[in-house]
Amino acid sequence: MYGHGEVMQKKPNRIILVALTATVLAFLSLQMWQEAYASSRRIGITVAVREDRIAVDLVSPGMPAERAGLRHGDIILAVDGVPVHSGVDYDELASGFRRGRPVPFTIERQGRRLILPLRPGTPFPWLQALMNLVVTLAYLAIALLAYPYGRTDVRARLLAAFSGAVALELSIPNGALMSFVFSLSGTVFFYALTGIQMGLLLHLASVIPSEPPVLKKRPWIPYTFYGIGLTAATVICTSLITEALGHNVLPWPSGYLSGPLFDVLMSIWAVAVIAILTFQVIRSSSRSERAQALLVLIGLLPWAIFTLSTEIVPALGYALPDWLTVVQLFVLLPYPIAVFLAIQRHRLFDIELVVRRSILYSTITIILMALFYAAMGLGGMVLADALGKRSLSVWLISGATLVIGLLFWPLRQAIQEIIDRRVFPERHALRTRLASLAANLPAKGSLDAMGRHLVDELTRTFGLSSAALLVADPSTDILVAQASNLREGGIPVEHSVIMGPDDPAVRFLAEAGRPLQASQLAAISGSMAQRLATFQANLASPLLSGDRVVGVLLLGAKADGEPWRREELELLRLFSLNVAAVLENVRLFQSATFEGLTGLYRREAILEILEGEINRSVRYGRPLTVAMADIDHFKRVNDELGHLAGDAVLRHIANVLKTHLRNSDSVGRYGGEEFLVVLPETFEPDGIDVAEKLRRAVASKGFPLEGGQQIAVTISFGLTSIQPEPGEPEPPTAESLISAADANLLRAKRQGRNRVVSDSHSN
Repeated sequence: MYGHGEVMQKKPNRIILVALTATVLAFLSLQMWQEAYASSRRIGITVAVREDRIAVDLVSPGMPAERAGLRHGDIILAVDGVPVHSGVDYDELASGFRRGRPVPFTIERQGRRLILPLRPGTPFPWLQALMNLVVTLAYLAIALLAYPYGRTDVRARLLAAFSGAVALELSIPNGALMSFVFSLSGTVFFYALTGIQMGLLLHLASVIPSEPPVLKKRPWIPYTFYGIGLTAATVICTSLITEALGHNVLPWPSGYLSGPLFDVLMSIWAVAVIAILTFQVIRSSSRSERAQALLVLIGLLPWAIFTLSTEIVPALGYALPDWLTVVQLFVLLPYPIAVFLAIQRHRLFDIELVVRRSILYSTITIILMALFYAAMGLGGMVLADALGKRSLSVWLISGATLVIGLLFWPLRQAIQEIIDRRVFPERHALRTRLASLAANLPAKGSLDAMGRHLVDELTRTFGLSSAALLVADPSTDILVAQASNLREGGIPVEHSVIMGPDDPAVRFLAEAGRPLQASQLAAISGSMAQRLATFQANLASPLLSGDRVVGVLLLGAKADGEPWRREELELLRLFSLNVAAVLENVRLFQSATFEGLTGLYRREAILEILEGEINRSVRYGRPLTVAMADIDHFKRVNDELGHLAGDAVLRHIANVLKTHLRNSDSVGRYGGEEFLVVLPETFEPDGIDVAEKLRRAVASKGFPLEGGQQIAVTISFGLTSIQPEPGEPEPPTAESLISAADANLLRAKRQGRNRVVSDSHSN
């Protein structure tokens, strides 16, 4: 199903997805282990440095510290008999706490020295840990679903990057009661990810539902989004690192940068994203685009309101409730889900397909993840208590997690492949058949043969009532009907059905990049509606080369009346990409010889054929007839019906000429509405009979207009014939034959048109 280039492109994609998944899983495992480790040692206080002394800044209600009598403002002098002089000293001592083992705190309160015994240990926060796990995995799932589509849509690429960054941020261990270096590294990583998220979120909001003209004219604007976010993150991280090393190079303390200044920046960020999306809603010209932008805006509001509230309420002197920590996890979800759904409306994603194909995969994944986390959680707690050395246990847990995480993805892929073959054999067989059809198309040679084979095989494969192929002319991008198995009176549907590249339905197909229902396209364009009705199609699949439409497959209803299944549409999308690549190569090759509009030989090609037939005629003394044909009153067609109708008439006439000529005859477009016909081994009377047959065929088949009407189209012929004798001193030339045929054509026009005139005969 995939070409070599696509397979090569998927390898780095898989590496990135595996790396992201393994990292998030590793962080989550370490986070849960660290939370279990910290909860067994937690006492429920926050300390702060005041005048080079360690003071209790916050006492959590119901925690061991409150039960022991510790209060806000108490100065910690010693812990377990060891003096405390800095926050690093306290963290080192706190890391040695054990659940239930009393630890005496020596404090100073209002000038008095007190010793308060504390018993560390709090219950493991299962609810918060579970919620964090669910939200993190949800973001990871969105990133994994969106990433493969990022090659064709910048919105999907940005959504995948943003969701992956949030998943990483939510999985970062908080560093409580861990080593100073570990805690600092986690903090720096958090601010770096936040800076990246700022740029990604602003950029994503600015291209939903589509990129506004201001960004097209000023492509540097998105870079400023990332510049602002990364600059803020760099300043904060630099302050944190240099201050930790005792050499702060910035005039502001890290607490100010990561506190009030960061809070203000978060508020500005939230307001800016809302403003951009509001602008997108207002500027959207269509109801569909406006609905998409509005959906994303609504999805963003919970996060924006939460962010602004958590920054404004404390500034007004009010305390935030503890339950906001849990709420924060859920206000993060609506936005990416809304973006996902908005993009899905453009058919970049198919949620139903993902669900139907992934029910069994997800069940196995959940089982594997449950075993994975059970092993990591149980093993982590056993190692932490058995080894007693935090640094060693942390490295062991991290290493084991990374190894298992790397093995997790290949194991799941192997199981998925087995399920595809054993549980869903019909889908596997369909994929194989479509892959074989795409691979064998080039062997058919010409574009006409490929088109006929393609529509016939698709009809048999899916059990369709009809199928048709439209192919774009390489020079004009006008879509022309190339093949169809829908027959009227035993004759294939006329190839004169064409469609301009600027048609709204064609543009919509290109943006969607996947099969769409005929009813959806018919509502957008009346011209497309007429073409769909002509070919009795209820599904259209674009054939895309990059962002360019090289063709369209029009597929009729299934003969059994069954609707299209989602997995069939997905396979058809992938199949269309391969067919597009094949058609593009053939079109480029044939465009040098054949016209894309008429399918006839180009002027240079037909002249070369004429030269060859003249040489053969002279060498062997064989007869040759040459005809010039011209469409009658063609200028009137262009003036009254438009140039698209004129192009359709040219295609119509060309199809009649090709259909009624022998395999040995050749016809090419000489220029404008003129055609050059070369009839080897043909005496003048026989040539006249051929021309008359062509003239009658054109005149008897009226050209169909939209709405069911027809117009009469006729054609005039001028013929000349030769049968040179061997050894003639001056053999005829292509120029002389064309000149003679053209003179007879002029006589036919003067005699009233719709007739055949030769050197010795006129009708």
